[in-house]
Amino acid sequence: MITKERLLETIKAMPEDKFEDVDELIDNIHLMEKIKRAENDIANGRVFTHQQVKDEMDKWINLHK
Repeated sequence: MITKERLLETIKAMPEDKFEDVDELIDNIHLMEKIKRAENDIANGRVFTHQQVKDEMDKWINLHK
């Protein structure tokens, strides 16, 4: 979950001309939340090797043929 502090940092970091676009603001907030989750996953060892991803994609593709 994004913190209030992180939310305010995101808003402050946006260029003034982009701040008028609420969709852009929401997109940036959403992106920051995803990055934070990814950082937490990496820090906690919740990652996949390249080969694991390829294997999972192969399984998924074969299910949808």
